Amino acid sequence: MFRGIRSVVFFVDNVLESVEWYKKLLGLEPIVREGRLSHFEIAGTTLYFHPADERSPVNTGNQIVYWDVDFFGSAVAKACEMGASIHRGPKELKGGIMVCQIKDPFGNVFGIQGRSMA
Repeated sequence: MFRGIRSVVFFVDNVLESVEWYKKLLGLEPIVREGRLSHFEIAGTTLYFHPADERSPVNTGNQIVYWDVDFFGSAVAKACEMGASIHRGPKELKGGIMVCQIKDPFGNVFGIQGRSMA
């Protein structure tokens, strides 16, 4: 029935500005770059950016999507160097898995998880 996360939508005030920031963070070019809806494809998941509105305002939300990374410490550091901030964590879970919630410069929160502190 449920097979996995296929897409994530961030509601933002400025789609093009958000896409540029994530382009640098992810090291990827967006698949679609338009004023109203832009997106990246990342390991089988689509990351969409949509203009915020009265039904879906910019906020930190309650559901957090965690991106799996090869080098946890480097990924957290890069996001923070680019103007993001730590929202919650970092925290070590069982099995040596590290997690951290990041608030991007546009008010969205996403998670980073991985094993290596490098």
